[in-house]
Amino acid sequence: MTEVRVIYQAAQEAVRQGEKGWGEVLVTTRVTGYRKIRRYTHEVLGWEPLELPEQTLHTIGYWLTLSPELTRALQEAGILPAPLYYGPDWPAQRDAARARDGYRCCQCGAPEQGGRQHDVHHLIPFRTFGYVPGVNDFYKYANRLDNLITLCPACHRRVEQARGVHGALGGLAYLLQNLAPLHLMCDPADLGTAVQARAPGSDLPTITLYDRAPGGAGLSARLYELHDGLLKAALEVVEACPCAGGCPGCVGPALEGESGAKEPVRRLLEAASV
Repeated sequence: MTEVRVIYQAAQEAVRQGEKGWGEVLVTTRVTGYRKIRRYTHEVLGWEPLELPEQTLHTIGYWLTLSPELTRALQEAGILPAPLYYGPDWPAQRDAARARDGYRCCQCGAPEQGGRQHDVHHLIPFRTFGYVPGVNDFYKYANRLDNLITLCPACHRRVEQARGVHGALGGLAYLLQNLAPLHLMCDPADLGTAVQARAPGSDLPTITLYDRAPGGAGLSARLYELHDGLLKAALEVVEACPCAGGCPGCVGPALEGESGAKEPVRRLLEAASV
């Protein structure tokens, strides 16, 4: 799990359907598991839990933040997950689940710290219950305590990834991370990426590329200047790739049983590109 917090914003500019920026960032990385990948095809076969100490990196990053208008439009189109209303009993059921679990993550055992409450996860996805506000009360079944589990943010993200969540933001981040070194003439390992559905400060979907060198190496600042060309090149790759739903050469391989992120990424790029 990787979280990015902006420390100092050196520059920011409105772009089509969002904002681009660069500046000092604090990257916090916590390893909670590892992927099993099929050799040659890079297909993800599964996840295994792994706990390592948290690491922080003070460096320079470049980010793309979607506008509130584009975010809502993509949510309505099903390209980005829409925020859910979990019913009137959700606050009480959420607190009850956290109290039952001792305010600790049920997977790694981490306690709540720094005033940040843990997440509460639905074992059977809430959407599958078909709750419609004002029409039925199916939220009562979805929010039963035996369907809820307390998870820290890192474990919650890993659970969602294991479930096959690889949407437009993740696919675009994968593509940009592979394209950026070609534009910068750098090693792919020189850059890192982070995807945040609700970034601190803006509370909006954000993709960040950052220098892996402490203090930065000038790469992210250059990506800020190359923003338009980078997104244009990304759209060209997606449109030219002959795969159906995604592959290692474009937005990443589609998981078994999933349709892949290629079409959501294409539609996101069409909305955000010049």
